[in-house]
Amino acid sequence: TDSTFINHLKKDFDDLKTCTGLSKGEFEEVTIVVMPPSFPCRWYDGECSGEYNPPNTIKLGSPYLWKHEAIHYLLHVNNGNSDSSHQSPLFQSCI
Repeated sequence: TDSTFINHLKKDFDDLKTCTGLSKGEFEEVTIVVMPPSFPCRWYDGECSGEYNPPNTIKLGSPYLWKHEAIHYLLHVNNGNSDSSHQSPLFQSCI
């Protein structure tokens, strides 16, 4: 993976921390696994394009889902609940 992609993900992560107000969690602590565009996951009978696996792994099939999955991570690190049911308004206001 070239540094341009990593730098983009880090900038988005830092922007998310500002938007969400969630201070715990660092980009360098996240393990990012680049996946095929669709892959089997535990949440759906079909496939996913992104998946957060606690405590710090994000499977990413599409870069467009990075912010969404990073919010799951930040919620988990800060509140102990990654909000798999997507009730947090942060999924709307910070993406």
